[in-house]
Amino acid sequence: MSRYYFNLVGEHSVDDHDGLDLADEATARLHAVELAQALMRRTRLFRANPEQWSMQLLDAERHEIVVIPFSEAAKLGAGCRTVNGRTDFAGRLDYKVQLQLGKEMAKADRDILELEIPEQFRELLMRLEHVAQDESN
Repeated sequence: MSRYYFNLVGEHSVDDHDGLDLADEATARLHAVELAQALMRRTRLFRANPEQWSMQLLDAERHEIVVIPFSEAAKLGAGCRTVNGRTDFAGRLDYKVQLQLGKEMAKADRDILELEIPEQFRELLMRLEHVAQDESN
């Protein structure tokens, strides 16, 4: 097993600080495609402009292996498979990735805080923004 890192590259880039232990580079490449596909399924921003986003795959030493544009990932079929003993893992976004993505997007696009949105969501975005500010200090 080797550790791989999956960075989101685009208007709001997000670095993967934890990485994931996977069997080999081929599995890591497939996982990068599945992450891109999962992000496009879950978020209109990525579906609407896939040419502006990419998934960067890094090895254990944080050297770039490949950059996979979302526009290419959208054309590839990945399918469900077993990763580290879990059949539901393929392309799954864990809570750390989702929180980091939310923090980065809230920090970069402060106008979202001025939109008419439910109060609970506004409070969550503001908390995420404060966490991002605390981490940068």
